Amino acid sequence: MENIAPALLDWFYTNRRILPFREDPTPYHVWLSEIMLQQTRVSAALPYYERFLAALPDIPALAGCEEEKLHKLWEGLGYYSRVRNLQKAAKIVCAQYSGQLPADYNALLALPGIGEYTAGAIASISFGLPVPAVDGNVLRVFARLYNDPRLVTDPQVKREFTARVMEHQPPAKAGDYNQALMELGALVCLPNGAPLCEQCPLGTLCRARAAGTALSLPQKTPPKARRITPVTVCQAIHDVPYIVARALIRAVRAVGHCFAWTWDAIASDVRANWRAFCRGRLVTGCRDALRSPALREVHHIMRDHPSIRAITMIAVTAVIFAAAVMAEPVRTMDAICIVVDGDGPHVLDERSEERTYDDLLLRRSLGDKSMQLLLEPGRTVTITHGDDTHTLTTEAERLSSLLRRSGIRLGEDEMVELNVAGEDPAIRISDTLTYQHYVTVETDYKILRSPDPLMDKGTEEIIRKGIPGQIVETYEDTVVSGEVVSTKYIGASHDTSHAELVRYGTRVYEVEEGDTIEKDFPNEVGEGGYLLFASGDTMTYNKVMLCSSTAYYSGGDGGAAWTTAVGAAVGVGTVAVDPKVIPYYTKMFIQTTNGRRVYGMGTALDCGGAIKGNIVDLWFPTKADCYSWGRRNVTVYILDKKAS
Repeated sequence: MENIAPALLDWFYTNRRILPFREDPTPYHVWLSEIMLQQTRVSAALPYYERFLAALPDIPALAGCEEEKLHKLWEGLGYYSRVRNLQKAAKIVCAQYSGQLPADYNALLALPGIGEYTAGAIASISFGLPVPAVDGNVLRVFARLYNDPRLVTDPQVKREFTARVMEHQPPAKAGDYNQALMELGALVCLPNGAPLCEQCPLGTLCRARAAGTALSLPQKTPPKARRITPVTVCQAIHDVPYIVARALIRAVRAVGHCFAWTWDAIASDVRANWRAFCRGRLVTGCRDALRSPALREVHHIMRDHPSIRAITMIAVTAVIFAAAVMAEPVRTMDAICIVVDGDGPHVLDERSEERTYDDLLLRRSLGDKSMQLLLEPGRTVTITHGDDTHTLTTEAERLSSLLRRSGIRLGEDEMVELNVAGEDPAIRISDTLTYQHYVTVETDYKILRSPDPLMDKGTEEIIRKGIPGQIVETYEDTVVSGEVVSTKYIGASHDTSHAELVRYGTRVYEVEEGDTIEKDFPNEVGEGGYLLFASGDTMTYNKVMLCSSTAYYSGGDGGAAWTTAVGAAVGVGTVAVDPKVIPYYTKMFIQTTNGRRVYGMGTALDCGGAIKGNIVDLWFPTKADCYSWGRRNVTVYILDKKAS
């Protein structure tokens, strides 16, 4: 298969997400991010990452952190063995490596909590080592790329996939390549049978796409059957009809006792028909109720006895008035039930609409039936009230009923917290609760500049326009008896703005005297490449030659002429060559093969009778300089034609 690295890296540099650990990829930052991102979404991990670094900015701080503080910083991420291993590894690094992660894959692999993938990510991203970093995203990409139906969870298959990954990896850009594969799997080659093939930079090379099998890959071991238990959080019900119906029943019973009415029959008829009122079937409910024998008896009694009729009318009027007074708090009462689930705390108001807790006064208990919550039956609920803990199994009942069965009487200022985030619901009752609220802040985009060694120095190009975004700041409020008594800033979410990416050129055709080569980046295919100098300048070259070098000077005492074979005056940078090997006027950069001595920029302007084949004769100002140079093996970089 054609090498995927060029197309993949071009896509990555344009589309990669701007993440804090990518912008500052120190070994500690990469290590921490990889541990946090295990079993955790990027968006969820970012606030913890930033808060953790603010508190523990380096490995010695992590190693010396108290256990309670460490667990507090990790609280909410889960899988606490991760942070325990993180600290164990930090202590080893401080003891054995002076507080700095070792630039060695095997040494990283030996640390607690660091597996093959994490070791590969740190080694390649932070240290530039040509090692693999194969996670689920990478396995998925290569399973589809090669249309390989084998189980990626099989160790032997994974080793073969890793070998394929390394076949395409450019050693000089191992970190970027590994990140590009992870990013491709996270953004384009998505799991769960939904790859965005039209957006994939490797679409033309993907064998699964060509075969139409991308949706079925990769193959995995079928998961074990899991017990899935649905959870009904709560349902808000307007209880005014029930309250009115109950009040009417009690009023009729009181009057009935006075006049020896048959209460049981009347009550039975009312109970049978009040649900129709709750469902809004007012006409049907009234009709059915009036047709009942008991109420017909009541009608006859009231018709024949004016005094009873008067008393009853007074009682009914009083009940209706009382119900109207009672209905107003039911209609306007602030809900106090706070529901905590996987998305964080929120409040259900009496219309079952979600609202943030700070929109409400949180000052009343459920005892006044301002809100009735229907719970799913058969759930084990733990209720914590002060120092008391109760465990009950729910029935098809309201939350208030559950609390009564537990023998709990709510205080005036107590609040009820219903938590459904875990396996079983939990209820906490207290006059002090702590919750978070969120503030959205608009942000401008950043401008990120990256060097391009193949663009001329002084030029630049915008490769992606910036897009403004926003951050969500998190604050923690403490509520006591309905009053917010303190507010603390927790942190902010990841900035959703997209940075503007600017590429600027660093390529030159001459370097200053004394500048040295930092690194050689040969082309992946064919001859040539580019040189990175200590100054930050880059220079392209066409090929590399290994030559033997000598030295000469001009003037008296055995020196050469002051004019070269091409008629130019000699000077520093004049090089005598065999024109059949290196043509005249060729620009070159010369240094010893061990890199310890640098001649620098040179031009082929001269020749000599003893210069045959891969020999270069370098001009120096004095005889002493020539003796100092002597005869040395040198690397000659033949520079880009534009340098001539």
